[in-house]
Amino acid sequence: RGIRRLSVPVPPSQAEVFDEPPRHDGETLVLFDCHVPYHDAEFINQCMALAIRWGVDACIFGGDTFDMAALSSFVNRPTETLRKEGEAGIGLVDAAAANFSKVYLFNGNHEARWIHYMKEQLGHEELWRAMGLHRDNVSVSEYYFMLLGEDWLLEHPRNVSVVPGRVPFFLSAKYQRNVCAGHGHTWGMSQDVTGTRIAIDAGVCCDPLHLDYISRRHNTRPTVTQGADIFTKKR
Repeated sequence: RGIRRLSVPVPPSQAEVFDEPPRHDGETLVLFDCHVPYHDAEFINQCMALAIRWGVDACIFGGDTFDMAALSSFVNRPTETLRKEGEAGIGLVDAAAANFSKVYLFNGNHEARWIHYMKEQLGHEELWRAMGLHRDNVSVSEYYFMLLGEDWLLEHPRNVSVVPGRVPFFLSAKYQRNVCAGHGHTWGMSQDVTGTRIAIDAGVCCDPLHLDYISRRHNTRPTVTQGADIFTKKR
């Protein structure tokens, strides 16, 4: 019996394909969850100085670089404005752009506050331009992760866990790469189920004492822990 062929095929989708996340190949400093204007400048400066001493020439901000408190749906802080965050962020961006030849930024859930507020009509890059933070050697991405070489994923994932290292542990198994993640506000490191990959919860680069929701009201979640990651070649 002959095979019938379609007389009218379904035309292909014209929708965007999301298969080109940002990627960096080489040594880098990775800073998650700065939450400007609640960042810890002393801690960040120490991390940058150490990275420079080790010859690292790139810096990656892994989401929640800004807190976007003015656009939060959880609280109303009339004294917190996007203008103030932009002014506070100029020093951070200028320092990174001056000290490193390449700077990357990808999305976090706090940057998503802007995107949602703008009804998805303006994205992460427009946020940086609107706040006067565009620099020639700074690359801004709409993704919530980026590739570091062939073997690593840097992630600001959707999920969060009270168990340090749990989320990157599962991401590592799912995507078959080493994973370094922010968003959890904890620090932890383990191997994946195969024992061949590394899963890291990277900690924060903000000052926990600036965060009123943990400093003025106690909770049973793990303590917010500062941390940063420097990826270098074997020396």
